[in-house]
Amino acid sequence: MTSLVDFCETDKQRAVVEAYERLGSSLKAGKELGMCDSNVRRSLLRTKARAAQRGWSPDHDMTHPVPDPFMVKRHSVNYVDGKLKQEWVIKEQRFEKALELLKQAAEAYVADLPRLKPRHKMPKMVEDDLLTFYPIADLHLGMYAWYQETGTNYDVRIARNDLCSSMDYLVGRSPPSGRAVIASLGDFFHADNLLGITERSGHVLQMDGRMSKVIDVGIAAFRQCVETALDRHKEVEIIGVPGNHDEILSVAMSSMMRNIYEREPRVFVNEGRAERKYTRHGKCLLGVVHGHKTKDSELPGIMATERPKDWGATEYRYFFRGHHHHDDRREYNGCIVEQVRTIAGRDAHAAGGGWLSRQDMKAIILDREFGEVDRQTCSLALARKMARNALDAA
Repeated sequence: MTSLVDFCETDKQRAVVEAYERLGSSLKAGKELGMCDSNVRRSLLRTKARAAQRGWSPDHDMTHPVPDPFMVKRHSVNYVDGKLKQEWVIKEQRFEKALELLKQAAEAYVADLPRLKPRHKMPKMVEDDLLTFYPIADLHLGMYAWYQETGTNYDVRIARNDLCSSMDYLVGRSPPSGRAVIASLGDFFHADNLLGITERSGHVLQMDGRMSKVIDVGIAAFRQCVETALDRHKEVEIIGVPGNHDEILSVAMSSMMRNIYEREPRVFVNEGRAERKYTRHGKCLLGVVHGHKTKDSELPGIMATERPKDWGATEYRYFFRGHHHHDDRREYNGCIVEQVRTIAGRDAHAAGGGWLSRQDMKAIILDREFGEVDRQTCSLALARKMARNALDAA
């Protein structure tokens, strides 16, 4: 028989409900549990609200709960002479739960991917004191843009060529640092689903090609970036964080890279927190986030809270984010927050809104003792010129 206990998510909530149902009073339950009466009532209200979302609230004639991961979208009843005659329960998937299930499915899907054999070619001389950071911001692979509408063309082929040409240029002009970090700052993919809409807001997106094609090209492009970096650096760390466009595929991409490079000792996939990830290089602490859920001014405090030991042991701290597609760099107490431009084209929404920032990609060089010591920038025009030159030479 269904009861309120079935909708508790923690042991503490379960203890509150059981004590309340047994003693019949929030005051008595609070005394037994060592809680004040108001906290007991708040806990009960939260549990009751969760139960109602799942379709169970007997006081309101809701007695048909829907199974996980669904929630009640609409509940309609028809009363005749004060008695319940008919009832309609419309259910829909809970977004957060559905998202978690899809992430688990992505993990399972990539588990059997073939593993690459270790590369034996390693740069003969590297500078172990240096780390080169390659941020990839908002590539939006899978987006389609038409020149007549947006002022520039963009599709899957263009996205891959621009990314890989930029990476090739930047790696070739960066020092042979011992470590390289390739960080996707979110929205590497333009959409998470076959419908071409954002999961949370339902915005319709302009898509290029089938989803399977987009995923295949995304894997190939990211692998090409990693392989290019391996020719110049001794170790390559891969960091990926979810954006508002690719909450699922960003997780799948990290899982794919981890499985593909499982036998490659020179490649490490950062498995940190889902929303924000960190890496350290001597006295330098780097954070990576997409930026659609947090304010820039909050990020230093978040870094200090999530990485207190690293914060205390470092002198140079940087948080890199994407989302807004243009450059911005601000220094707060103890940490520099840098918003990174994208190499991607703009879609109709951005063009119509007048968001016309320039496009480029960067490589940022950090010394383990002295922080940032240099950076390289590859504009979109330069990347395409280098690609044309390489094609002509071939």
